[in-house]
Amino acid sequence: MNTLNIPSANISSDNRNTVLIASLGNDSFNKTKYVFDNKHTYESNCFGLSVYEYLCDTKKTTNQIIILGTLKSIWNIFFTNLGEALLRAGLITQKETDIFTGTNLTENDSQHGENRDPDVADIKRREQMINLFFMTKKISLRINAIIHEYSFQSPESQTLIFDNILPLIENHSDIYIDITNGLRVSPIMSFLTVSCLQNIKDDIRIKNIFYAKMNSLVPEKIKKPLIDEILARYAGLTHTAGYEQIESISEKIKTILQQYPKENIMYQGTVLTVAPMKEFTDMATKINQYRFSGNIDSLLGYFQSTSKEESDIKTKLKRSADFENICKFSQSYANLKQIDPLLLEKHLENNKYLRCLKKSINDKVHTAQTTSDKDYYRKLTGHYYNTGDMIRACCAFEYYIEAKYLSIKNEDPKAIKQNIANNIIKSENGKQNYKLYDLFTQSIRATLVHKNDKSQNFDNPDTKICRSCSSYSSLRASLKEIFTAFGIEISETPATMITDNVLISFLGNGSYNKTVYKLDGKELPPSNFISLQLAETISSLKQLVIIGTETSAWNEFADNLNSLKPDIDEIQSACGYIKDVFNSNGKLPKQMLSDINERLRDIRNTLGFELLLFLTEESCSTYEDYLAIYDFLNEKLADNVRISMDITHCFRQFPIVMYGAVQLMCTLGRRSIDNIYYADMIPPRTAINDELTKSTCRFMTQSLHNLNEDNLRNAYRQIQPLLAEFPPQPATGTINKITEMLKLTKYSFEISTYNRTKNLMSMNGIFADNGADISDMINDIAYFEYMNQFDKSAKLFKTIEAKYNELSENNQLLNKLSDKIERHLSWLEFSDSPEKKKQIIMDRTLFYLNQRDYLNAVLFAYELLHLYPYPDLSEGRKKQYRHLDKEICGCRNYMLHDQNQKDYTADTIKNAVDNIVRFSELSY
Repeated sequence: MNTLNIPSANISSDNRNTVLIASLGNDSFNKTKYVFDNKHTYESNCFGLSVYEYLCDTKKTTNQIIILGTLKSIWNIFFTNLGEALLRAGLITQKETDIFTGTNLTENDSQHGENRDPDVADIKRREQMINLFFMTKKISLRINAIIHEYSFQSPESQTLIFDNILPLIENHSDIYIDITNGLRVSPIMSFLTVSCLQNIKDDIRIKNIFYAKMNSLVPEKIKKPLIDEILARYAGLTHTAGYEQIESISEKIKTILQQYPKENIMYQGTVLTVAPMKEFTDMATKINQYRFSGNIDSLLGYFQSTSKEESDIKTKLKRSADFENICKFSQSYANLKQIDPLLLEKHLENNKYLRCLKKSINDKVHTAQTTSDKDYYRKLTGHYYNTGDMIRACCAFEYYIEAKYLSIKNEDPKAIKQNIANNIIKSENGKQNYKLYDLFTQSIRATLVHKNDKSQNFDNPDTKICRSCSSYSSLRASLKEIFTAFGIEISETPATMITDNVLISFLGNGSYNKTVYKLDGKELPPSNFISLQLAETISSLKQLVIIGTETSAWNEFADNLNSLKPDIDEIQSACGYIKDVFNSNGKLPKQMLSDINERLRDIRNTLGFELLLFLTEESCSTYEDYLAIYDFLNEKLADNVRISMDITHCFRQFPIVMYGAVQLMCTLGRRSIDNIYYADMIPPRTAINDELTKSTCRFMTQSLHNLNEDNLRNAYRQIQPLLAEFPPQPATGTINKITEMLKLTKYSFEISTYNRTKNLMSMNGIFADNGADISDMINDIAYFEYMNQFDKSAKLFKTIEAKYNELSENNQLLNKLSDKIERHLSWLEFSDSPEKKKQIIMDRTLFYLNQRDYLNAVLFAYELLHLYPYPDLSEGRKKQYRHLDKEICGCRNYMLHDQNQKDYTADTIKNAVDNIVRFSELSY
């Protein structure tokens, strides 16, 4: 029995739903002993059930196990091991284990007289029977089996796991993922599914990802080539020999293998947790929030404040963020100017989390440090315009205008305005610019910041709605004309302009057989390393990055690279150098990597792309390991590229690690994830698919894997002469593109932005990709909601409702996300109801308040207060109303106009909003 040490998971003590997601493979595994925290020991053929027992023993009762597998997976072994685990936990009796083992899933097929594989109905019956038993016993656990295809070729199969898991996971769930067994593509599919759930559902947390990496006592580099050759030549036998010869040789092979004792090969190795990787996806989410809002507040949690210097930097950044939240851009700018850039750089570099974020933080601080106030406001205006926050864009623009044109300070707003106007007229193109500025101040800005203001209690500025603001697109066009006239940089370059591609691939430690792969129905030349052939098929490929360990099969990689473009001296020289280094050291030492990459740089013109190698740790389980991969890719990869990943040859944790690193890079610059490639390899097939050949193949496979090294070599020497004359049959495979799950993940990020902003416009990319004819209308619906004109939003939605319903029904991806969209759109049906409208505006007010978006919280609180008919209020409520009106108008004018003598803080603004919400909760 083998012993594996497993790092402890970070278990929270709060009362939440706990879910374990695990995958089943198609081969049975030896029972292995797993040790958690050097004290919790479990024995199981299914590592996922050991994780289940560990979670239960550490006071984290698992409520749900979701198990993924194909019809060929070891369902019987899983259910049997589940019964044993529950027995050890004291949840069932010995007799009750019959529920889990009494009925075999593979029932006898009387017509053919042989066992058949279970179908979906067999597995679901067992699931239902066990869950009914749990209900009867009042055991707080349920099992959900999800059966998927062997490969994920069709769009439907790629999202099948998501489709099945979505209704199973409750809000407020902690999720643990076991990626040890199952298909090699299963880990990334499970992870992408849960990542989508985190963005779509409420409060879903990935707590830990477990991976038990077990190495046989017979090294794979020795065992795999021997077994693969025997199986390939046996397939060749069935293609070229007569049946009598096949029968005779099959019996001889069985006789040879039966003479060797069956041994339980012990497995040893390490179990890894990939949990630190989720820091990358968390950071990507935070950066998305920062890029949307422009407010550095979302990144401050990564400051550790372990020193006074770092604490002071965080304090100044926090103050800057607080002032930006209330549109006091001059104070925000002043706090950024106070930060010492050298100290900031030092702490960003020394903090392992901030290192990844330093570009975002440095850009913000560097802009303030190196530009004048007017240039800072100019850039801020452009940023808010590009993210669609038109109110803040207008406020920042006024700061810019004042900084550029105001030569004297005057407390009289009219005098300030006249002074600015006079200076604009004196400038180049002054008269035209003045007309645009007048349009801005008299119409567009007044419409935006005062929205539907109908109050009679104070003097309002001109609030007439300019015709040019009758839709979102016309608003953007009008503001763009005004802003660009005054030197504001507007960037609206679509992502589709990116044409260059990058491919990131992995090289494992095994020996790979030559395989004939198909891509998009086209057969590629035989290869034992897919990435080089794949690189030839990708148009405008700029870089190919190969990630491996020191002991990966670099000699095979060099052979494949050499055969890609034979007889070219530069390539032969580079490949020869790689093989010499590998063969002389038995590995590719990290200290030689720089020299090798320099040699590969010399052949990029010949290859047509740059080839880069990177070496990581074989365990690759710590945050520092992930950071090293991220730093390398972020430094070496070009900007403005589409990134594809090939995950065919790698350890199971690598695709998840790589996705996290690439996702973070994509949020920091103009890069995008374009494709994930996965080639499913089918072993050589026998020509005669009868019981004799099938049973011989099964017997050979099982027996050879259970021999020690000496017996394996001896068996090979005896069997090889019997098959030597028969040509080995090549393995075949299909290269699949995991594009549908990537699209779903991209859309879920848009929904995550929506969850933070409640702005339907943030999901417009979903419509633009799937129904461009209604995407502009969705923008306008969001725009009128933004203006609190829900009746206009409702009227506009009715004009596209039929198109939207048709699109939602016919488009699979949109249909999966339609619940969140339809819940939002359902509000519009009640826009004519005063009570519903009040509830909508109150919900928005509280939402923005909780997000610390004080500007929108104040604007919506103002609208909420003015829903009440003042004459109908009692005298006491009228007095309270006037006080609240004065306070909220003061907050608004302080943020938007800087006209109030009172100095408001975030706390006083929050209190003013809170008071209006409490006032509105009472009936009048």
